Amino acid sequence: MSWLTMPQAVTVTVPARGPVEQKTEERSMVSRLGTCLLAASLLLAASCDQKADAGGGDAAMAAPSATTDMPPPSADAFKAFIDELRAFTGAAVMPVGALDGAPAPAVGDRIVAGFEQDPPRQAKLGDGTLVYWGWQEGQAFVKSIAIREPGGNLALVGAVDDLPVLAGRGTQAPIADAQAYQTLLDKQKGWGSEPAIRLFVKEPAMLERYLPQVRAWARASMLGFNVDCGAGDMQAACEFARSLDLPITAYSLECPGTLDSCALELPTATDSDTSLEVFRQ
Repeated sequence: MSWLTMPQAVTVTVPARGPVEQKTEERSMVSRLGTCLLAASLLLAASCDQKADAGGGDAAMAAPSATTDMPPPSADAFKAFIDELRAFTGAAVMPVGALDGAPAPAVGDRIVAGFEQDPPRQAKLGDGTLVYWGWQEGQAFVKSIAIREPGGNLALVGAVDDLPVLAGRGTQAPIADAQAYQTLLDKQKGWGSEPAIRLFVKEPAMLERYLPQVRAWARASMLGFNVDCGAGDMQAACEFARSLDLPITAYSLECPGTLDSCALELPTATDSDTSLEVFRQ
């Protein structure tokens, strides 16, 4: 094992000893060797216990863990998560206009495209809700989000595109006023970039329950994640982000028609008390 260095054979020259001295020395060496082996055994046992306690990496995608500092899932667990996303979304096709006139992809394909980062980022909220998110490789503005209930079932998935960045990547200073924000939106529109958050649920009750958490996550995303809302000018940026109306639409995956005819009215849910600082990547 890499952390356990086995003793090497060495040659030591010592003064000649009589039989009694040699026997005493042999007993001493055996005693020291036994002590070393016992210590190594205890270290190995402790290491195994720690690995057992920290286990469940393969199951981390299937159910919330007791900590947000989760071990990365195995390749099989990640594949199972992707399969779960596809099963949840079924044969539904993205709403018209979701990709600027291009043929609309399956909802499952779009959600999976936003989870190209392996492993997905995740945060466990105080009630046991687990929020996953990711982005497309080389296209950080193409994101996906999924929310798992405390009981372990997927409750909601979302396709998130072109959210404006208020702080972090490429910004000179955090954006914290309406005029600077509108200037940013106008610039993005000139690029053909329209922010959109499209949510998909099987049960409308899940939209009402988790919309506040989606809003908190989206605002953390606009601030570049890993945000410290108590640090300098970030305090004003966080307050401004919380005040913004977000471009959210929602759809029922259980509607028999096309998703364009299955839009859901957004509930008048209050904002979540979830801190923007819990979403880290």
